[in-house]
Amino acid sequence: MKFFIAIFALIIIFSSVVAPVFASEKNAIDAAVNSIDAGFGGEIITANGSDPDVTVHNLVGNAIKVFLGIMGTVALCIFIYSGIIWMTAGGTEARITTAQNSMIWAALGLFAVFASYMIIKFVITSLAF
Repeated sequence: MKFFIAIFALIIIFSSVVAPVFASEKNAIDAAVNSIDAGFGGEIITANGSDPDVTVHNLVGNAIKVFLGIMGTVALCIFIYSGIIWMTAGGTEARITTAQNSMIWAALGLFAVFASYMIIKFVITSLAF
């Protein structure tokens, strides 16, 4: 059974790497690459020097967005892992309970992430940053 799970995981990993390449205009590709290279603060350093529109508030806001995105990804991974444990439990009550509990805690964590995002968004908009 472990062999089949390993093969299935490898198929998923390698099939996500192989994706069709759609044709697009060169400017769109350059814009996408430049936005990825920008980091937390957007385009802080431009060809003419530093960007005066980028402030500490932008940096903090972007860092919070990245952190919340990472936490959402962790919750998704826990859901997938718990689902695999549940599906491979084979009727063992201890493993089923473990999978259910980890799904419940992942859901509560995801709720906390969304609630913190709403609170942060409210504070930032009310303080007019």
